Amino acid sequence: MNSNQNLAKISSAADLAQRIKNVSNDLLGIAHDLVLALDAKPELADELEEVGVNRELIRRLERLGRGQIHPQLVFSTTPGAEKLLTVPLSEQSRALESGLEIMDDDETTSRNIPINELSSAQAQQAISRGRIRTLAEQRTWIRDKKKKVSPVSAKEDFRICSDHVITTRPGKWPKRLILQWLMEMS
Repeated sequence: MNSNQNLAKISSAADLAQRIKNVSNDLLGIAHDLVLALDAKPELADELEEVGVNRELIRRLERLGRGQIHPQLVFSTTPGAEKLLTVPLSEQSRALESGLEIMDDDETTSRNIPINELSSAQAQQAISRGRIRTLAEQRTWIRDKKKKVSPVSAKEDFRICSDHVITTRPGKWPKRLILQWLMEMS
C-alpha cells in the first residue's frame, strides 16, 4: 500500500472526536451494567478474571459505575493518576481539569503540574491518605523528608531518629545511654 492510500483513510478531527465520545459513552454504560451485575452476582468478578479481564480494570470500572472515579482515570497508570484514584471524585475532577500545585524542594516556589505529568515523588508529596495536600502541608512533608536524609554533624557522636539511632563513630555505648535513646525515640 502506498502513502497516498494511507492518507485517504485518515479520519478527520471531528470523526475521531465523535468516536472518542462514543467510546466514553460505551465505557460509562459498561461500568453501570457491571455494577448492576456485580450487585446481583458478586462472583462475576472472579468469572471475568478467569476469561481474561484484568482484575484492576474490573475494580476501576466498578468504581466508575458507582460514581467514585473520573472516567479519565479508568485506563491511566501514571503515578499522579494512581494516587488521584484515592481522593474523592470532586477533587479528582478539579485536579484533572487544572493540575496540582506542587511545592519545589526549595520550599518557596511552586508549579502547577498536570496530573499525568507528575513524577512518583511529586505524586507522593501532593496526595496522601485520600486527600490533596495544601502547599503548607507539602512544605512540612519536604522538611520531614530532608530530616530523614540529613547527614549527622561531625561534632555529634550520634543522632536519634524516630525509630533508629545514627552513630558517627564506632564504640561501646553504655546501657544508660541506650535506654536514654529508647526513651527519646518514643
